[in-house]
Amino acid sequence: DDILSVDLLVLDGLGNEVITNLTQGIIFEVIDTRITRGLPTIITTLFSEAEMQARYSPQLMSRLRGEYTELMLKGNDIRLLKKGQKI
Repeated sequence: DDILSVDLLVLDGLGNEVITNLTQGIIFEVIDTRITRGLPTIITTLFSEAEMQARYSPQLMSRLRGEYTELMLKGNDIRLLKKGQKI
């Protein structure tokens, strides 16, 4: 229940999880409950909206589109930079 009531929740890498009915249900419950309670949630993903639509239910996508502001962040892969590799 902590995940539902923590002051600020960061869901990092949404879409990287194995998609099952169970994971879809859990993600929906977390996001829907936090929206209902008016609690802030930051969600990051590497997936496009079209890729997210293919992975998640219309109900979840409706909440993501209707309740969150999309910010596109671009940059170099920090893991590769740390290893000294060219990008």
